[in-house]
Amino acid sequence: MTETINARIPQGELLGKKVSSSNTGGVFYSFQGIPYAKPPVGPLRFKAPQPADPWEGVKDATKEGAEAPQINFINKKYTGNEDCLFINVYTPQWPPKSLKPVMFSIHGGAFVLGSGNTEMYGPDYLVEEDIIVVTFNYRLGVLGKYQGSINLSGMDYLQLCIEGSDVVTNNGLRDQVMALIWVKENISEFGGDPNNVTIEGISAGGVSVHYLMLTPLSKGLFHKAIAQSGTALLPACYVRKSVAQQRSYRLGEALGFNKKDPQALADYLKTVTPEQLVTATENALSEEVSFQLTNHN
Repeated sequence: MTETINARIPQGELLGKKVSSSNTGGVFYSFQGIPYAKPPVGPLRFKAPQPADPWEGVKDATKEGAEAPQINFINKKYTGNEDCLFINVYTPQWPPKSLKPVMFSIHGGAFVLGSGNTEMYGPDYLVEEDIIVVTFNYRLGVLGKYQGSINLSGMDYLQLCIEGSDVVTNNGLRDQVMALIWVKENISEFGGDPNNVTIEGISAGGVSVHYLMLTPLSKGLFHKAIAQSGTALLPACYVRKSVAQQRSYRLGEALGFNKKDPQALADYLKTVTPEQLVTATENALSEEVSFQLTNHN
């Protein structure tokens, strides 16, 4: 029988669990699937993340939240949910006795796939080092709205741009900043030191770390950084807005929208399902980029 534990943050009370690691033989404590922002659905699609609402009663934090919409790279099937902005906290001690360093891990996946869930990013070995581990999910692909001359995309075809519309850019990065704000405000309740936060990531996560070091949006939210196998200087992370704009119109055409009206396109893209957006992305590629993607995979 799983041993459960409770924590309270300003949003409300959480039900977590004690975990016996089959990897290390040790024990740690887990709180998963905590909403760190409002679900980015409906009118909040293509918008900057908003602080999460509080809840009544006790929220079950013994299970991971949904990953962002994506195509599984193994079976090539669509998976995920647009309501995906969840954060996970793992600690070696409960109840908290002293504030410990925090490792804030940003998952990789070329900004089109992956999650912070334990299938790829289990905390077992890191919590053995007496630190708090934080993982999370952020919006990917066109729903992450990577665009323009400063974007986070690990592959050219993601860089959606609809200049002249009301959409907000680079929401995947903004999600990461919102998650860091959540850590700043809440991590002490789990025994983490908000003044000793290290951000780390690999591949697209490494690119994200580099961008977080550069953007003023993350000022004061972390104190050390580890970028592995990814940097903002990668050519694939930079594209002209004109090119991104063309790809945005091709995406609309792939979904049956043929007008060259930016706001009308943005409004239309808000009406289709996440699965339609994700699966139609490949049809928006140029032949050259499609060839590069096929050979990359």
